Amino acid sequence: MSSKRVGGFTLIEIMIVVAIVALLAALALPAYGRYGFRSRRVDGQDILMRYAAAEERYFTTHNAYTATWGPGTGNGLEFLDNQSTFHGGIAYYGVGIVVGPNGQSYTLTATPQNGQLNDLCGNLSIDSTSRKLFSGNETNGRCW
Repeated sequence: MSSKRVGGFTLIEIMIVVAIVALLAALALPAYGRYGFRSRRVDGQDILMRYAAAEERYFTTHNAYTATWGPGTGNGLEFLDNQSTFHGGIAYYGVGIVVGPNGQSYTLTATPQNGQLNDLCGNLSIDSTSRKLFSGNETNGRCW
C-alpha cells in the first residue's frame, strides 16, 4: 500500500493565518482613521483661510470687517456659505465669525461636524492678526 499525501492546508494553519490577518487589521484600522481626520482637517484650514482672505478684501474697501456673508448680502461675500463641502458635498466643518468692536478685528472658527466630530484637534480658529489656534489636543499630527 502506498501512502500518498494529499495537498492542502490543515485547520491549524488556516487559523494561524486568520489570527495574523486579524492582528494586522487591528493595528492598521485606527491609523487609517487618524489619517482620515488629518486629511479632512485640511478642509477646515482651507475654508478658514478663504474666509480670512475674503474678510481682508472687505476690510480694504470698507475699513471694517463684517459678520454678514452669504447669498443676498450684497457685500461682495455672497460666495461664502458657512460650511466646508470639499469632500463629495459632505460638510466636515461649519464656520462662524465674531467681529470685534467697531469691526476692527475678527475671529473665525471652524467647528467640526459629521465625520470630523471626534478629531482631537477640536475647533480650528484664525483671527485678524493671522494667529492660528485649536481647542483640542495635538496628538495626531499638527493641527495647523
